[in-house]
Amino acid sequence: MPTPPASLPVFGPHAQIVTLDEDGDLFIWEVETDGNLTARSIPNVPVEE
Repeated sequence: MPTPPASLPVFGPHAQIVTLDEDGDLFIWEVETDGNLTARSIPNVPVEE
């Protein structure tokens, strides 16, 4: 599980922020209606040139 961002802008329920970890993996953080954070991982996919 990645470390959540230090602060999240709250724009209302289900606000989202995207972070990038040191391995190049993306995580989408969602603020739930109860204020908890959940993270969804988007694995790093190499781009072919």
